[in-house]
Amino acid sequence: MFDGKPVGELDEDILLDIRDTVVAILKYKANLKKAVAGMKGVASDCLAAAVGAG
Repeated sequence: MFDGKPVGELDEDILLDIRDTVVAILKYKANLKKAVAGMKGVASDCLAAAVGAG
């Protein structure tokens, strides 16, 4: 079901748009997780350098 209608009744173009949107969201979330993980490493390095300099 999508928007109250059985998926089989939706136009094929709509189904392809839904698929493309879901794939784009998943890719965005995966890239966001990688970016946040990379930022945590940089933040840790900066903190270690600041503590070591102080």
